[in-house]
Amino acid sequence: MPSLHKPLYLITGSSGVGKNAVLAELIHQHSTLSQVVSVTTRWPARTQEKFAQSYFFVDQERFEWLEKTGQLAEHTYVYGDNYGTLRYSLEATLASGKTPILTVDPNGVENYRQLGYSVRVVFLDFPTAQAQKERILARQPNINLEQLDERLAKAAQERAWATAQTQQGDFTIVVNDKLGACVQDAARALGL
Repeated sequence: MPSLHKPLYLITGSSGVGKNAVLAELIHQHSTLSQVVSVTTRWPARTQEKFAQSYFFVDQERFEWLEKTGQLAEHTYVYGDNYGTLRYSLEATLASGKTPILTVDPNGVENYRQLGYSVRVVFLDFPTAQAQKERILARQPNINLEQLDERLAKAAQERAWATAQTQQGDFTIVVNDKLGACVQDAARALGL
């Protein structure tokens, strides 16, 4: 059963914007927060990612089983991979007294709202379109031009969506130019 009183803190933004880096720093600096680790079919893991700390990496068959058996609080499909939140992990964090914080795709924000959770959202944005392109290329040097264009176009749509969301009191856009300043701005936006 969703908790309508204790908010979930959601870090969202376009691919490559640094959601996981900001999340890790927020958790490091604020002991009241507890990360809810997402499950994904994305593989291979990136160099810095660790199983059960960054993600629970599963195959498509396992993900579908988790979905069919109701073990996912929410899930979404992003760039050919599935992502979701284990219901047990989320509810256990809520019951622990800590505030759950997690990274989600912008679709995930809408999923949580529809489920009845109270959310506070930080949308991370790139300082410039060129910085976005450079970060995506650094992260995926073998990306083809069609995929790169798709990600840049989707990011523009997500930015427009985020701008419209700022009318709600639970949603703030923070530019991720320098990590330290971004983390401070995100913490302020979340009321930490």
